[in-house]
Amino acid sequence: METASLTQMLSQELEVESTFAEAVRVDDVRYVIEINNLNLVLPQGILSELVEAPQYAELPLMPENVVGLCNFRGNLVPVFNLYTHLKMGKEIKGRYLIALGEGGNTVGVLLESLPYMVRESECIPTAQVPTLPNTLNPYISNVFKRDNQVLVEYDHDAFFASLCE
Repeated sequence: METASLTQMLSQELEVESTFAEAVRVDDVRYVIEINNLNLVLPQGILSELVEAPQYAELPLMPENVVGLCNFRGNLVPVFNLYTHLKMGKEIKGRYLIALGEGGNTVGVLLESLPYMVRESECIPTAQVPTLPNTLNPYISNVFKRDNQVLVEYDHDAFFASLCE
C-alpha cells in the first residue's frame, strides 16, 4: 500500500509548473476530488493523505454508502463510496482512498482518479448552482467556475457527520 500526502503531490506538481509558470502561493491552492462529473473542493488546510490500492474490511449490515472500515494510522476509519451515496454512477472498488481529517474525525473516500490542484485565484464565484444530489445540497457553501468546470465547496464536517448518523 503506497501513501502520499497531498503536500508531496503539490511539491512534485509545483516543481514541474515552476519551470513554465510563476510561483504558486500555497494559500492559493485548493484540491478537488472528482466523483464522476461532480468536482468537490476539499476544505482549506484539511489534513489529507492518499493511499493507492486501499485495503478495507467490508462489514455486513452497513449503510449503502459505507463500504467498510480501514486501519489508518491506528484509527478505525469509515470508508465511503460517494459514487453510490450521491447516486453518481456505479459502485466502485476505488483505485485510491483519500483519508480526510485527523484522529477520530478521519474519514476515507474511495476515488477512481487522483485529486487535482486548482488555484483559488482562478476560481470565479457563481450564483448558478448546478443540479446536485439532494443529500449534498444542504452542505454547499460556495460554487465556483473555472474554465469549463463547476467546482463545489461543501461543509466537509457536517456532510460526513450526516453520513455517520
